[in-house]
Amino acid sequence: MKLIEDHFVVSAFGEEPVNPNTIHKQFLYDIKLAGRKRIRFHDLRHTHAIIMLEIGENSKVVSERLGYSKSGLYSRKLFKALGIKSMDQ
Repeated sequence: MKLIEDHFVVSAFGEEPVNPNTIHKQFLYDIKLAGRKRIRFHDLRHTHAIIMLEIGENSKVVSERLGYSKSGLYSRKLFKALGIKSMDQ
C-alpha cells in the first residue's frame, strides 16, 4: 500500500509527518522494553474507553469519543467483555 498524506496523523517534533509503521515499531519496542505482554496498538483504544468509564465518564461521551453513533452498541460490547451487566455494577 502506498502511503499518502492522509495516512499520517502525527508529526515528529512538529515537523514532517511520521510513518505509521514507525509508530507501531516504537510501540512494540517500548512494550518489550517494559517487560509487558505484547498487545495490539488498537487495544489502547479499548483501554482508553475502560479508563474513562472507571473514572465515571458518561458511556455516551465514551462512545462518541470512539466514533460510535449509537452509544448503547459500544457500551454493551464493552460491558460484556468486562463481565459487567450494567453501569450500576
